[in-house]
Amino acid sequence: MAARGPHRIVVKFVDAAAVRGEARGTTRSGGGHDLTSLHALLRTHGLSLTPIFPDAARVKRLTARALHRSGRAQPDLLGMFEVHGASLEHARALQALGVVEFVSISRIGTPPPVDIAPPTPDLQALQGYLGPDPGVDAIGAWAMGYRGENVGLADIEYAWILEHEEWNEGALTPEPNQTPDLEALVDITDGNHGTGVAGVLIAGDNGYGTTGIAPSSTLGVYPELTIESGPRRPEAIISAASDAAVGDVILLEMQTGDPITGLLGPAELNEPVWVASRMATDAGVVIVATAGNGALDLDRDELAYYRERGDSGAIMVGAGQPGSRERLSFSTYGARLDVQGWGEQVFTTGYGQYAMYGDDPNQSYTAVFNGTSSAGPVVAGVAALVQGAVKDNGGEPLNSAQMRTVLRGTGLPQPVGDTGLVGPLPQAPAAIAAALVPPTAPPSVTISNPGSTQTEESSLATTIDVEASSDTAFVQLSINGELQAVIDEVPPFSFVEVVFPVGTWEVVAVATNIWDVEGNSDAVVLEVGWTPPVGTTTGADGSSGLGVGTGGGTGDADTTSGPQPEPGSTGAASGGSSDGASAGASGSGGGCRVGGGTGAPLFVLVGFWAWRRRRS
Repeated sequence: MAARGPHRIVVKFVDAAAVRGEARGTTRSGGGHDLTSLHALLRTHGLSLTPIFPDAARVKRLTARALHRSGRAQPDLLGMFEVHGASLEHARALQALGVVEFVSISRIGTPPPVDIAPPTPDLQALQGYLGPDPGVDAIGAWAMGYRGENVGLADIEYAWILEHEEWNEGALTPEPNQTPDLEALVDITDGNHGTGVAGVLIAGDNGYGTTGIAPSSTLGVYPELTIESGPRRPEAIISAASDAAVGDVILLEMQTGDPITGLLGPAELNEPVWVASRMATDAGVVIVATAGNGALDLDRDELAYYRERGDSGAIMVGAGQPGSRERLSFSTYGARLDVQGWGEQVFTTGYGQYAMYGDDPNQSYTAVFNGTSSAGPVVAGVAALVQGAVKDNGGEPLNSAQMRTVLRGTGLPQPVGDTGLVGPLPQAPAAIAAALVPPTAPPSVTISNPGSTQTEESSLATTIDVEASSDTAFVQLSINGELQAVIDEVPPFSFVEVVFPVGTWEVVAVATNIWDVEGNSDAVVLEVGWTPPVGTTTGADGSSGLGVGTGGGTGDADTTSGPQPEPGSTGAASGGSSDGASAGASGSGGGCRVGGGTGAPLFVLVGFWAWRRRRS
C-alpha cells in the first residue's frame, strides 16, 4: 500500500538508465548505469522504492501506441517510483544524483476544485448551460442528431454515488479493483462531488431528473485515492488512457498547490501528472483538465518551471460567469488556459441542496455546483458531442490539440479587458461544424488590417489582424515569400507592432487547420519610403492616403497622371494607383521589386506574448 503521510514523493530516473525494481525492494539499471550512490542513500536513511506502475505490460502497450501516433519518443514510465519514508531533505539528496531526472513532492488529500463558499442558491436557470448563449447549446447539437454516441468519457477524482438514479441503468462504470478510500476522504470530500460532475456529463435523458450534455456517452470513473493503492493520480490517468479508445475524453477533476506560491492550480503542476497526461494525449486521447480554484496566475515568474515543460496536450479549463463570461475571481488564469465553462449556478446531481426526493441520496440534486469543478464537465461534455459527430460522419477522431482548436476557435469570447485570461465559452453546434470540415479543404484566411499601403515614412509600425475560419489551428505571416517563425494559435489572430523598414513588403497570412492543411490570404503590399510620382499630392502624414487600418480604401490624392519612378527606386509601378499597390517588375526599367528593402521586418511583440503558446 502506498504511503499515507501528508505528502507523496515520486522519483523518476533518466530514461537511459532503465531503472527497474527487483525482489526484496532492490533496483537495477537495464541501461548499465551505476546505482551505487542510490543504493547507499536508500540504505543509510531507511528509504524504500516501489514502482508506481506495477502492470508493466499495460504501460508498454500505451507507450507503443503513443509513440506510433505522435512520432515522439515517450518517457520511461516504468522508471518512476514512489519513495517511502522520505523527507524533504531526502528528496533533495535524490535529486542531486545524476541518474535521477526529477523528484516530485505532492500533497496528499488536496481537496477537489469544489464549490466556493458561501454558495449562492439560484434555481431559476436549472440547467441553463444546456441551451444557447449563455449556455454551450448542447440542445442545438442534439437537434443536429449528436448526443455523444460511441464516445467514452472518464472522470478521475475521489468518489461518486454509484447508485444514483441518473445512471442506474449502466452508463457509469467503476474502474476494476480500485475502491475509493472514503475513510481517508472524510475531511476532504465525499461522493457528491463526483456525482455532480457525472450529472453534467451523462445524466440520462429518461424523462426525470436532469439530462447530461452527452447523455448517450458512457462514463468510466477512476479514483485517485484508493484502499488498494493509496494516492494514485498519474496511475489513474494511465489506467484510464489504457482503457480508452482513440478520441475518448478523460476529465481530470483535480487541483494541486503550487510549491512556490502555495496557491491552487492545475494538477499538472505536479510533474508526474504532466508526464502521464502527455503520454495519454500522444496516444490519441483527449484530456480536459480543471485549472483549479486558487486564483493563480500561471504566467507569473515563479511558475517558469512549469511553462518550460511545454504543452502536455490537455485542454485547460477555467471558470467563467454565466452570461458575462468574465473570469470568476477564484479561477486560475493565464495564457495556458484554453476555454472556460460555467463556474457557478450549475444544476446537476448530488448534494441535495435543491431536493432529495424520499430523503434518498440516490435521488439528490443541487442548483449550486460551482468552481472549476463545474466548468470542467461542461467543456468535456461538449468535447464528447463533437467527437461523436466526427465518428458518426466517418471521420478520424480529433486528437486533444485538434479538439482544443475547434472548441477555442468557435466559442463565445471572454470580454475584452477582463482581468485574467480563461478563454472563450465553447458552443457545441459551431464546434461540430468546424470539426466536420473536410480534411482536404484549406482554411479560409484574410488580412483584415492593414490594407495595401504606401507611405513616405522611413518605417511603418502596424498591427496585422487576421480573420480565419474556425478550423484554423494557428496562423503565421509570410513576408516577401519567407515564412516567419512567430505564430498565433488563439483567435482573434493578431500580430502586434510589426515594424517594416524602407522597402516593398508583400505580406500573406498563412493559416494551418487542424488537419495540417494550409490556406493563404490574398497579399497585402506595404511600400515604405515610397516616392510619390512627380506632380501628385499626399496626405499630411506623408502617405498616399491608404493609411494603416483603412482596409485599402482610396485616398484623396490623384496618382494616375505622374510619370514612372526613377530606375532603382521603390516607388509604385508605372502609373501606380493608391488603391492597388502591388509588386511590379524588377530591373532598371523602374517599378518596385519585392524584397527590394534595406532589411527584414522586425517583430516587436508588445503584448503578443500573452497569446503565444508553446508548440512542442
